[in-house]
Amino acid sequence: MSQANIPPITPSITLTRDEAVNLLIASVAMEELGLSHVLNAEGEKIQYVLGTLTDQPLSEPSSLEEVLAINDSVKDLIDTAGINQMMLDSKLKDIMRIPTIRGVTGAVGATGATGSFEGATGPAGPTGATGPVGLAGLAGIVGASGTEGITGAGGTIGAAGVTGPTGLAGPAGANGAGMNGQLLYNPLDASNYPLYQVVQYGGNLYSVVNVPPVGTPGLSPDYLLLAAVGDTGEAGITGSVGETGMTGTIAGITGVAGNTGVKGATAPGMTGQVPFDINDIGTYVAGQVVTYEGATYVVRQTPPTGLPGQSANYALLAAEGAIGPTGARGLTGGIGATGPLGPTGATGLTGAIGTRGALGPDTTKTFFFGQRLDGLATLPILGTAKVPFNVNQRIGTGITLTSNSERINFSVAGDYFVDYRVELANTIVTNLVVTSTLLLNGSAVSGGSASSLLSTHLEAQTIMQISAGQYLELQMYALLGLIPFQAPGITISIIYLGT
Repeated sequence: MSQANIPPITPSITLTRDEAVNLLIASVAMEELGLSHVLNAEGEKIQYVLGTLTDQPLSEPSSLEEVLAINDSVKDLIDTAGINQMMLDSKLKDIMRIPTIRGVTGAVGATGATGSFEGATGPAGPTGATGPVGLAGLAGIVGASGTEGITGAGGTIGAAGVTGPTGLAGPAGANGAGMNGQLLYNPLDASNYPLYQVVQYGGNLYSVVNVPPVGTPGLSPDYLLLAAVGDTGEAGITGSVGETGMTGTIAGITGVAGNTGVKGATAPGMTGQVPFDINDIGTYVAGQVVTYEGATYVVRQTPPTGLPGQSANYALLAAEGAIGPTGARGLTGGIGATGPLGPTGATGLTGAIGTRGALGPDTTKTFFFGQRLDGLATLPILGTAKVPFNVNQRIGTGITLTSNSERINFSVAGDYFVDYRVELANTIVTNLVVTSTLLLNGSAVSGGSASSLLSTHLEAQTIMQISAGQYLELQMYALLGLIPFQAPGITISIIYLGT
């Protein structure tokens, strides 16, 4: 079989063995630099899809499918980068084993003439400072042994080499996009937090859903969890230690820095929800969602120990809500069948006729019904907004509505039955959490709040005492600018029950 023909290279390139070794080491360093740029680009790709790049904001939030697709793409590249790192490590080890050729030993110099007399021995000089130990040089090829020459005078110890300059610091990463109005939780300021104030506590984000809030976020129902801190990923694999070279006659060149370990695997996400069973506790893994005594928890450690709500191995996702107010009294049942006629008793004395009571109010005339639909349009909400009930109004006596249809005024004091319902579009569940709150004279009504967590239907019913001159409003909260609805939209019904 014929040999391959190598074309002539013009101009000719001549390299020494040492120069060739240096170029091979530089090629490994350039591959590492290129890989670092690729990994940085993957990180910016994740920032972009999550909407945390301030200079390139998203026109609309990414869907869950898009985020998962980006995650799979980045994971595949990191796996490929890990394989490339092992190949570069093997390549660098092979390069470091290449021997370099030591120069030819020079000829032995002529012996100097012997002096006529021996001079006096001078005083011993001070001992010089010990120089730094040089790095082990590459082992050269052993040359032929020359003729033993006369031992020359000991040379002076050379000065320590100058330390190389420190590399430039990399540019600071872009600041993540925060939420408007975000504060660090301070128990001394908690009583001043307004409704839906966003606070940070223990690495998690919470929203105030009842004012003034009591207790601490994560333990008190007055705070709604918005975002929980993820578990720390596993530490990357430590790079292998390079082989120790033989000690050379002169200090060798500084070796390249060791490879950075491969990034640890991403912590697992939350999995499907199951009822907590003490017999299955050994099968639970980190991220498993369980329900226990009306509350929802996520497993933080594999396998967990103890019971949810008592063990630190479980993180609370949603606490069981308080028991709602007692519903309105049901209608009186029909009159039962007449029993057999009993014996006629003795006729009693006729009592005095009592005074006639005052005529009671006609409760059937004091009522209110309102609706917000606008042909399945959207309600502009960014933070908090009051709901205008501008269609299908039915208003009885003693109740009026302001010109903007947001405030319901009462002129008759007494007990009222209040019921409101909100039907959100199906797409809202995967985008964000929407909450609704009934306000009496600007303050939240107990039992009058609802949240869209995993649901598109919000509803609250309550019986409350309202004084003459007071007013009701329905307030919505969301982080999205426009909230879509489906029929029948937002409705509210109010019925006067009496004093």
